[in-house]
Amino acid sequence: MNASAQTVRIYTQKSVLSENTLKQIIKRISDSKTEPEIKIILANSSKRIKVSFPMKEKEFSGDMFRGCLVIHNELNDLSIGEIMFNDEIEVESAEAHSILNSMKYSLLGIPAGGAELIFAFEQGRYSKQNRVKIFKEFFLMLSDDVLTSEMNLSIIKLKNDENYPLIIKALNEIENPKKAHRLAFLIGAPNEIGGLSAGENLEEVWINNFLTKIMSREEGKKIKVLIHGINSRSISAAKHFETNGLSVIGIGEKGYALYSQKGLSCEDLELAGMRVCNEKFEADYYDFLKKSADIFVEMSCEGAIDSVIAEMLNVKAVAETVDFSIQEYAFNILEKRGITVIPSILLAVSGNILNYLEFLQKKRGEEMTKSEVEMRFESFQMQMESLLAPDISGNSLTKSLYSKAVGNYEKKYRILYGEKTKE
Repeated sequence: MNASAQTVRIYTQKSVLSENTLKQIIKRISDSKTEPEIKIILANSSKRIKVSFPMKEKEFSGDMFRGCLVIHNELNDLSIGEIMFNDEIEVESAEAHSILNSMKYSLLGIPAGGAELIFAFEQGRYSKQNRVKIFKEFFLMLSDDVLTSEMNLSIIKLKNDENYPLIIKALNEIENPKKAHRLAFLIGAPNEIGGLSAGENLEEVWINNFLTKIMSREEGKKIKVLIHGINSRSISAAKHFETNGLSVIGIGEKGYALYSQKGLSCEDLELAGMRVCNEKFEADYYDFLKKSADIFVEMSCEGAIDSVIAEMLNVKAVAETVDFSIQEYAFNILEKRGITVIPSILLAVSGNILNYLEFLQKKRGEEMTKSEVEMRFESFQMQMESLLAPDISGNSLTKSLYSKAVGNYEKKYRILYGEKTKE
């Protein structure tokens, strides 16, 4: 079944996933109890388009530009994905993200599949004007079966992505009106959902809720949290946690860490975001990793937790808020050590929900109010909470959630294509 709609969110990522990432998501699917034919369908993209062409400008003679569009969607008319800007094309990375997003939408009960669009070129080598030309060439080469007539698409754009206006400019320069119109819907236009720019605070609320629900705590005691990664996202989340029932006792990454058994204040966390020297709470990074806590919240990057870190951690649970941030060997070590893994298929879905709500908003031609967005988020939250009831602790949580996502997918597949013929 061809996807008849795409909604694409732009973000810039410096590193791409390895082949191990694709193997990891396929293993999660293989571990679920479902028919082999469903596992095969889920492990493969339904559409893969690769484009490669030489740069036309004399100054870049010999340079090659590559693009790749991967769609993982056999059951729905809507595909929701991301645009990635990398130096190299790694189709395995695109497929891994597409499959994982399909699993997230299946678990959420959202009728959508995953997609991934990669632009591969050395961005620093080309001016903005030349990048416009590159994007224009790529879009003109996309096959017409992707650009279907029923597109109703939108986008959640990161404010700091300078490529977004260049892409829009490239679309405006396409001379074929019909194709330009379809592409404009593919990329969409930036807008806010219910007055919440890119999901303001909703991610923090979502993560905070599930960390609290999953971790049991003694009466009168706060859940102690260590946060791995120092960036605007982690600092914002840390301050939210600190003021909403959790105690952030440490935050760090290689080269910098702060720790206080009594908890870090919002002012301390603000300074951490600027990596300001704080002699009172400054800690060695590797000592920080060994500190005792209830939850280690990973908020840095993909592949951040390797086997070495997994052996060092002294926590009850590891929260994966970045897709594929726990390497497979590390996951196995955590599981053997009895440390609960709270996977990204549960914690890193606020962006998926926002993308879907933006699609609904555009389709109905009426802006959602802030209260409506929050109400819809709460509904999804309650739905996901109900999935935790049988397995609210232990390493079976990851397997349980993936099994339920695959099970939902299989149910819909059987409704569309019928039951398997018994031999």
